Amino acid sequence: MSNCDAFKKWKLGSLNIRSGKEKSEGAKMYCIAKEVARAGLSICLIQEVRYRNNGQRKICLNTGEEYEFIWSGPKHRREAGVGFLIKVENGISYSKPDVQDPRVIAMNIIIHGLKLRVVNVYSPTDTDGSMQQKDEFYRKVRKSCESLQKNYKLLVCGDFNAITSVVLSNTCYNGTNIVEDVKCNDNGERLKTFCRSNKLCMLQTYVDVPLEDRYTWYSNDGKTKRVLDYMLAVRFLQHYGELFC
Repeated sequence: MSNCDAFKKWKLGSLNIRSGKEKSEGAKMYCIAKEVARAGLSICLIQEVRYRNNGQRKICLNTGEEYEFIWSGPKHRREAGVGFLIKVENGISYSKPDVQDPRVIAMNIIIHGLKLRVVNVYSPTDTDGSMQQKDEFYRKVRKSCESLQKNYKLLVCGDFNAITSVVLSNTCYNGTNIVEDVKCNDNGERLKTFCRSNKLCMLQTYVDVPLEDRYTWYSNDGKTKRVLDYMLAVRFLQHYGELFC
């Protein structure tokens, strides 16, 4: 996403990294931070970090750029995990992370004058996650959203493991309009219910881009492709949808 303080441009993106490989002593995360910098992202929300516990460390690139890596993971097993990569530069500040569990983390971020409440999520899959796990996941996401402070704009991003056809075209889905959904799984229904109850827009649906550019997940053989990642925001931010990554 891009906004400006004296026309200062910046970008925000979301990425499932499959594994941060904690055992590699940060080598994998260094490579990811380098790609984030090359993409010009000031903030990147990452899922499936697979680091244990909660923590924070600075990643210094050979280009001179620096990113703060902030994560939340389980205490013992290297699974799930969510985190932030935030570029160290003037004009970007953030609060202490609000950690719900290894699948939900939130932060208040001020980036060049724009105040954001950013919630980063990694949902249980539609097939492997139980109904109880999914209910608990959305309960914690809602709790993170309820901590919204005055003048902060809500942005909920990440890997929802949800399938819904409303995101495959320019439907301008705002949680209230009726859109034909020819393909939707249980996680997709939960996602749309969450949008309706919190009055959030699916930002991808406001962007007129080719179908091929909408997919966020590909199988190893490249034959299966889906949209599993979503960016949900209050209506104020829908005008910036085309600048999200």
